[in-house]
Amino acid sequence: MSPKMLVPLSAMVAANPVFAGVAYFNNPVLFDGIIEDDLVIRETFEAGDSASADGQTVFCDTPLTVRLNYSDSMSPFVLDVQEEGDPLPPIGLPQGFGYDTTLPDGEGTFLQVSGGAETGSWNVEFQTPGEMAAFGFTMTGFDGGRMDENSESGFLVEFIQNGDVVEDEYVELDASFADRFHGFVTGGTFDSVRVSVYGGDYVGFDDVRMGFVEVPAPGVLAVLGLGAMGRRRRRA
Repeated sequence: MSPKMLVPLSAMVAANPVFAGVAYFNNPVLFDGIIEDDLVIRETFEAGDSASADGQTVFCDTPLTVRLNYSDSMSPFVLDVQEEGDPLPPIGLPQGFGYDTTLPDGEGTFLQVSGGAETGSWNVEFQTPGEMAAFGFTMTGFDGGRMDENSESGFLVEFIQNGDVVEDEYVELDASFADRFHGFVTGGTFDSVRVSVYGGDYVGFDDVRMGFVEVPAPGVLAVLGLGAMGRRRRRA
């Protein structure tokens, strides 16, 4: 049976205007129900995944490139894959940070962004082949940074197509070291997502969900070892 095609949000707007723009979900079950899980690729950052020192990572069996940029910080932010049981960096992390709570079924391995300053900001950009209309992730360790003095604490998510921001959503969130799911379905399509966090935070990402409108090129899927339904296969 061929996989279902993910219906772009624009097709649902006429039936339900609440979906106009960017629809935000903090419940992964509702998010998965909207995007129809047949055409979702997930990255759970298993043992063996790694992040390079220059802040760019191409994970070996998921079509996902991750880039890290930071600004106005006294020390650089670092992108790393953290495994359960690994010592946390000794750079002033708050007690009970909760990195290992990012995903119940993720085996305690997650993508970590860390830094040594309380000031500045950083953004992580997730880029993948194919056209997406939905994107979600679990995040932990958010320390309540804010975009500017007039905003509530939260983080900015930008949806990018061919280098241009086509949609954005500022998610208001108080400090929370526990895991929180954040899912987005847009009225158009995009090929990358940029998440910006302010205030020199330490954050962990896990269970990145990419909802595709079209499957990436067949050659890409074959090389990366993905199944016919576009779902990531677990390594033994």
